[in-house]
Amino acid sequence: MNDKKIIQPVENPSTENLRSLQIQQLVADVAKRTNHRYRHVVDKKRNDSWAYRQDKVWQKMQQRWSVEAFKDARKSFWQMHIFQQHAFIERMEKHFADG
Repeated sequence: MNDKKIIQPVENPSTENLRSLQIQQLVADVAKRTNHRYRHVVDKKRNDSWAYRQDKVWQKMQQRWSVEAFKDARKSFWQMHIFQQHAFIERMEKHFADG
């Protein structure tokens, strides 16, 4: 009276069982995650979200503002107290999010 059940092996999802769209998504995901710039941004955001937020705001300001206005804003930013800096970055994030 041996009641041992036979364990069925799990079916291996080979490429013939996957649809072409799934394969394309998998390749795109792997390519994105191996891209150096993508990994750098993800790591930076994970390690220091404050610096990431500042960089994002400064990049947008640099693209949209004149050189002199950008330099003046950076100079006055570094003269602010840390709480004022946070408030400034939050205001600019809202401004750029609104359009």
